[in-house]
Amino acid sequence: MKILGATIVLASSLVAVAAWAEPTAGTETTTTTPATTGTTTTTTTKPAATTATKTTAPKATVMVGSTTCFVIRECALGQTPQQRNDQILDVFNKYLGGSKATFAVKQAGKNQLITMNKEKLIVVTPQDAKTAKAKNATQLATQWKARLAKAFDETKAVK
Repeated sequence: MKILGATIVLASSLVAVAAWAEPTAGTETTTTTPATTGTTTTTTTKPAATTATKTTAPKATVMVGSTTCFVIRECALGQTPQQRNDQILDVFNKYLGGSKATFAVKQAGKNQLITMNKEKLIVVTPQDAKTAKAKNATQLATQWKARLAKAFDETKAVK
Protein backbone atom coordinates (compact mmCIF):
# COMPACT_ATOMS: atom_id res chain seq x y z
CA MET A 1 0.00 0.00 0.00
CA LYS A 2 1.40 3.41 -0.96
CA ILE A 3 0.89 6.31 1.48
CA LEU A 4 -0.26 9.37 -0.46
CA GLY A 5 -0.41 11.90 2.34
CA ALA A 6 -1.16 12.65 5.97
CA THR A 7 -3.09 15.29 7.89
CA ILE A 8 -2.57 16.50 11.47
CA VAL A 9 -5.49 18.33 13.05
CA LEU A 10 -5.05 20.32 16.28
CA ALA A 11 -8.32 21.12 18.04
CA SER A 12 -8.07 22.29 21.65
CA SER A 13 -5.96 19.69 23.42
CA LEU A 14 -6.88 16.92 20.99
CA VAL A 15 -4.40 15.90 18.35
CA ALA A 16 -5.62 13.66 15.55
CA VAL A 17 -3.46 12.18 12.85
CA ALA A 18 -4.93 10.71 9.70
CA ALA A 19 -3.11 9.12 6.80
CA TRP A 20 -4.58 8.12 3.50
CA ALA A 21 -3.34 5.55 1.13
CA GLU A 22 -3.85 4.59 -2.45
CA PRO A 23 -6.49 1.88 -2.50
CA THR A 24 -5.30 -1.49 -3.69
CA ALA A 25 -7.12 -3.54 -6.28
CA GLY A 26 -10.26 -5.08 -4.90
CA THR A 27 -10.79 -2.50 -2.16
CA GLU A 28 -13.32 0.19 -1.58
CA THR A 29 -12.40 3.33 0.38
CA THR A 30 -14.85 5.72 2.04
CA THR A 31 -13.77 9.06 3.53
CA THR A 32 -16.15 11.15 5.66
CA THR A 33 -15.67 14.77 6.77
CA PRO A 34 -18.58 16.13 8.83
CA ALA A 35 -19.50 19.83 8.71
CA THR A 36 -18.84 20.37 12.44
CA THR A 37 -16.03 22.13 14.25
CA GLY A 38 -12.81 20.28 13.75
CA THR A 39 -12.24 17.64 11.15
CA THR A 40 -12.75 13.93 11.47
CA THR A 41 -11.57 11.61 8.75
CA THR A 42 -12.66 8.00 8.72
CA THR A 43 -11.24 5.63 6.16
CA THR A 44 -12.76 2.22 5.70
CA THR A 45 -11.12 -0.32 3.47
CA LYS A 46 -12.97 -3.49 2.66
CA PRO A 47 -13.06 -5.92 -0.25
CA ALA A 48 -15.17 -4.60 -3.09
CA ALA A 49 -18.21 -6.75 -3.72
CA THR A 50 -17.77 -6.91 -7.49
CA THR A 51 -14.01 -7.41 -7.72
CA ALA A 52 -12.53 -10.89 -7.53
CA THR A 53 -9.07 -10.69 -6.00
CA LYS A 54 -6.30 -13.16 -6.73
CA THR A 55 -2.86 -12.57 -5.38
CA THR A 56 -0.29 -13.17 -8.07
CA ALA A 57 3.37 -12.39 -8.21
CA PRO A 58 5.00 -11.29 -11.45
CA LYS A 59 6.22 -14.10 -13.67
CA ALA A 60 9.93 -14.92 -13.89
CA THR A 61 11.76 -15.97 -17.03
CA VAL A 62 14.45 -18.58 -16.40
CA MET A 63 17.50 -17.68 -18.50
CA VAL A 64 20.78 -19.55 -18.35
CA GLY A 65 23.43 -17.68 -20.27
CA SER A 66 21.65 -16.46 -23.38
CA THR A 67 19.20 -19.38 -23.41
CA THR A 68 15.60 -18.82 -22.34
CA CYS A 69 14.49 -22.07 -20.68
CA PHE A 70 10.91 -21.41 -19.53
CA VAL A 71 8.71 -18.99 -17.59
CA ILE A 72 7.68 -19.57 -13.97
CA ARG A 73 4.21 -18.12 -13.41
CA GLU A 74 3.16 -19.57 -10.05
CA CYS A 75 4.18 -19.21 -6.43
CA ALA A 76 5.00 -22.54 -4.80
CA LEU A 77 6.03 -23.71 -1.35
CA GLY A 78 6.19 -20.15 -0.02
CA GLN A 79 8.34 -18.84 -2.87
CA THR A 80 7.47 -16.29 -5.54
CA PRO A 81 8.29 -17.03 -9.18
CA GLN A 82 11.37 -14.80 -8.85
CA GLN A 83 12.58 -16.65 -5.74
CA ARG A 84 12.11 -19.98 -7.54
CA ASN A 85 14.12 -18.60 -10.48
CA ASP A 86 16.85 -17.36 -8.13
CA GLN A 87 17.15 -20.88 -6.65
CA ILE A 88 17.79 -22.31 -10.12
CA LEU A 89 20.39 -19.66 -10.94
CA ASP A 90 22.17 -20.09 -7.58
CA VAL A 91 22.66 -23.80 -8.22
CA PHE A 92 23.60 -23.28 -11.88
CA ASN A 93 26.24 -20.73 -10.93
CA LYS A 94 28.00 -23.36 -8.80
CA TYR A 95 28.45 -25.64 -11.81
CA LEU A 96 28.82 -23.31 -14.80
CA GLY A 97 32.36 -23.59 -16.04
CA GLY A 98 32.34 -27.30 -15.30
CA SER A 99 32.26 -29.88 -18.05
CA LYS A 100 29.21 -31.89 -17.02
CA ALA A 101 26.14 -31.96 -14.81
CA THR A 102 23.54 -34.60 -14.03
CA PHE A 103 19.87 -33.57 -14.11
CA ALA A 104 17.08 -35.69 -12.62
CA VAL A 105 13.36 -35.54 -11.88
CA LYS A 106 12.12 -37.15 -8.65
CA GLN A 107 8.60 -37.45 -7.34
CA ALA A 108 7.94 -35.51 -4.13
CA GLY A 109 4.34 -36.26 -3.18
CA LYS A 110 2.12 -34.71 -5.83
CA ASN A 111 5.02 -32.48 -6.94
CA GLN A 112 8.11 -33.22 -9.02
CA LEU A 113 11.62 -32.16 -7.95
CA ILE A 114 14.19 -31.25 -10.60
CA THR A 115 17.77 -31.61 -9.37
CA MET A 116 21.18 -30.76 -10.77
CA ASN A 117 24.04 -32.86 -9.37
CA LYS A 118 21.62 -33.91 -6.60
CA GLU A 119 20.92 -30.29 -5.58
CA LYS A 120 17.36 -28.94 -5.71
CA LEU A 121 16.74 -26.68 -8.69
CA ILE A 122 12.95 -26.34 -8.59
CA VAL A 123 9.82 -28.08 -7.40
CA VAL A 124 7.23 -28.39 -10.18
CA THR A 125 3.66 -28.42 -8.87
CA PRO A 126 0.33 -29.46 -10.39
CA GLN A 127 -0.55 -25.73 -10.44
CA ASP A 128 2.57 -25.05 -12.57
CA ALA A 129 1.38 -27.76 -14.97
CA LYS A 130 -2.13 -26.34 -15.11
CA THR A 131 -0.86 -22.83 -15.80
CA ALA A 132 1.55 -24.10 -18.47
CA LYS A 133 -1.26 -26.20 -19.99
CA ALA A 134 0.76 -29.39 -19.50
CA LYS A 135 -0.89 -32.76 -18.88
CA ASN A 136 0.56 -33.00 -15.34
CA ALA A 137 3.53 -31.99 -13.17
CA THR A 138 5.57 -35.00 -14.31
CA GLN A 139 5.27 -34.03 -17.97
CA LEU A 140 6.14 -30.39 -17.25
CA ALA A 141 9.10 -31.33 -15.02
CA THR A 142 10.46 -33.54 -17.80
CA GLN A 143 10.18 -30.66 -20.29
CA TRP A 144 11.79 -28.17 -17.90
CA LYS A 145 14.61 -30.61 -17.05
CA ALA A 146 15.41 -31.10 -20.74
CA ARG A 147 15.52 -27.32 -21.33
CA LEU A 148 17.76 -26.78 -18.29
CA ALA A 149 20.13 -29.56 -19.41
CA LYS A 150 20.30 -28.11 -22.92
CA ALA A 151 21.01 -24.62 -21.52
CA PHE A 152 23.81 -26.05 -19.37
CA ASP A 153 25.35 -27.78 -22.39
CA GLU A 154 25.18 -24.54 -24.38
CA THR A 155 26.89 -22.52 -21.64
CA LYS A 156 29.43 -24.99 -20.20
CA ALA A 157 33.12 -24.32 -20.58
CA VAL A 158 34.79 -26.12 -23.46
CA LYS A 159 38.12 -27.71 -22.51
